[in-house]
Amino acid sequence: MTFSTRVLFVVTVALALGFAAQSVDAQCPSYGDSSGRGAAPAAGPAPGPAPAPAPTPGGLGGATGGGSGGATPGGGGLGGGGLGGSSPGRKSAPGKPYRAGGKVKRLKNSGNLAQSPDRLMRTSVDFFAVELPKVNSQKYGAIWRDVEALAQKEFRHRHAQPDLPVLIYFSKEYEGADVDRELEFNSSLWRDEEVGIASKLFNCYRISLDDMESVRHLGEYSKGVPWILILDQNGKRQAKLSGWSMTGTKLRKKMAKAVKVRWGENLKRILSKQAKLLLKFDQLDLEMRNLDATLASAKADVKNKRTAAAKKRVANAEKSIANAKVRKTQLLRSEAAVYAFVNDERAKSTKVAKVTPAKAAAH
Repeated sequence: MTFSTRVLFVVTVALALGFAAQSVDAQCPSYGDSSGRGAAPAAGPAPGPAPAPAPTPGGLGGATGGGSGGATPGGGGLGGGGLGGSSPGRKSAPGKPYRAGGKVKRLKNSGNLAQSPDRLMRTSVDFFAVELPKVNSQKYGAIWRDVEALAQKEFRHRHAQPDLPVLIYFSKEYEGADVDRELEFNSSLWRDEEVGIASKLFNCYRISLDDMESVRHLGEYSKGVPWILILDQNGKRQAKLSGWSMTGTKLRKKMAKAVKVRWGENLKRILSKQAKLLLKFDQLDLEMRNLDATLASAKADVKNKRTAAAKKRVANAEKSIANAKVRKTQLLRSEAAVYAFVNDERAKSTKVAKVTPAKAAAH
């Protein structure tokens, strides 16, 4: 093979490889960005359609970031699916969402029906993956601050909410036997529905020790990993939990103390009320799925047979769906009342009104 022939061969192969790489890139999906806590790549996607937006008390919109609001303070941006997937111990770009996988520990008295999207949205724990807060100085470069600064407006994630307590989870990439321990640990904490519901009252952050650039802070924060730090809304330390022996129950008790200090509210009372609402959300979701199937079947009969009976089935199904939507509105309002304490001003002007199909039709 002559020299010129060899050059031509190399160029041809290079062009072919470049074209193949572009084709692969074009087929790879992009999962989210830093706009908030939308759905992360999920190992087990949630069944059914995404939940409808829900009103937020005090206009909090969600400690979880942008996106559709929820009746809980952290209800925004949770979406309805993707509870499986990346665990909090996995690397994630700042602001990118991720959720723990594993077996769910159900909230007591909340039923055993299949988890509806509304339930998943309210019981999953979502974190803002962030770096240490820092100030850029022309003279000294990056000046890294302690994690307590995350409670301050200057360093708060742009989608986090003001005046909420802060939960910070320090994690790293584990190797060997610690990989399995991490999976079990994450499942015990972040798949506990009590912790998930409580987390809506916090701005939750995850900081990766593997990505930490400050040597001083790395030495301090690497002791006793995995560990969790709870701050009040002003950045004052309230609790610290560390080690593999942490459980959802232990964490929930620490979170309950923070909620009590911040609002004077009893977290157990909130969980008890939310358990009843979650059961109703699951029941309503199942009913809506059946009604949607009935309506689709009836419409198909109308299209094929055009009988009066089929048209009546369509009308009945549509009426039942409208009625179910009214009950969904009632549930959302009841839920907003549970969290009305988050914003006293909004609580005074918000009342749980009884909505009937007749009233809904009038509007």
